[in-house]
Amino acid sequence: MQRSALALCLISVLALTACGERTEAPASAATDATANAPTAEPATPAASAPAAATGSYTLTQENVDKMFEAQKRLAAAAQSDPELAEFIGQNVSRENGEQYAQRLAGNAKARGLIEQAGLSTRDYALTSELLVAALMAHGAMEAGHLKTLPEGIDPAAVEFVKQNRDELMAKLQGK
Repeated sequence: MQRSALALCLISVLALTACGERTEAPASAATDATANAPTAEPATPAASAPAAATGSYTLTQENVDKMFEAQKRLAAAAQSDPELAEFIGQNVSRENGEQYAQRLAGNAKARGLIEQAGLSTRDYALTSELLVAALMAHGAMEAGHLKTLPEGIDPAAVEFVKQNRDELMAKLQGK
């Protein structure tokens, strides 16, 4: 697989997830997707906040590494499976993390690839959402575009990005 295809796939999913409209997830959105996520507390949706659906979910190096592995698996499978490529390429910008997780859980192939990487679809979706929000906020602060973190951005996630910036950038570039 080409590194640029993987990076483009990851960046697209992350950017669409972070920049999308946030709406409250339906009550049923967390049923199947949350059953396999013992490490995370239920999400607390908040209108319009970039990381709203992540609630008190916490980024860990283990989940970030598994998320990148799942991305590699999804991108590789999508190259030979047009239906999966179309599914992955769907516009996720209107989904919060819980809704995205539910959609992923509903696709056996995507769910299987994510689980092979060691994550539930919920952990995959929330890790992606929280990571990109933190990456964007950290970048905006470093560039001087933000003086303080906007409401809804998890300071611990931004600190995680700050402490692991070089490794995260290398992974985003497919290294």
